[in-house]
Amino acid sequence: DLQMHGIQLLCDTGAAIRQSLAAGVDMLIIGNNLCNEEKKTIAWAQATYARAMQDPVFHACLLASQKRIATRKLLLTVGK
Repeated sequence: DLQMHGIQLLCDTGAAIRQSLAAGVDMLIIGNNLCNEEKKTIAWAQATYARAMQDPVFHACLLASQKRIATRKLLLTVGK
């Protein structure tokens, strides 16, 4: 959960999102139980998109994550 106290002491949720994605995280959880930041989610998504368009390394991280997720979904649906 990106709203854990330890993370919030280091950076805001928006920065934590981008840092987590750059580190290769495939799933983010924002509980909105520590801070009610629901109204900021569109701005976070826009900032993440802007970084992906400006930073080819970050963009590659997102594409790799998307591929891992698609592969996992395929593996979970095989045999059903």
